[in-house]
Amino acid sequence: MKSMICPVCTKTMKQRKQNLYFCYGCGAKLEQLTFDSKDKQNLITARIRAGFATVQEAADATGYNVSYLRGLERGEKPVTPRTAYRLAAIYGCGISDLVDKNPRMGEGKNELST
Repeated sequence: MKSMICPVCTKTMKQRKQNLYFCYGCGAKLEQLTFDSKDKQNLITARIRAGFATVQEAADATGYNVSYLRGLERGEKPVTPRTAYRLAAIYGCGISDLVDKNPRMGEGKNELST
């Protein structure tokens, strides 16, 4: 079972299904995320603010390949909670800085609930 740190209470979240993580500390659940056009700009802005002028520089720092990061920035690829957490940590921001700050429940998009 995979785990990650809860962005709400910073306790450990456990993976329950393929892309669903649950926090036993605060009850938050985090599902697979996708970026809409505003989120794509947030991702690019976070990368640049972190000092990575090019996608290649970000790829070198994150360990992800360039085409995957470009796909995220174009909105062509979905991002898992683990990827969002890793990018936020390397870019020095929170997950909420990368994705929709007002997630909608039940639509399969950017679901972070408590």
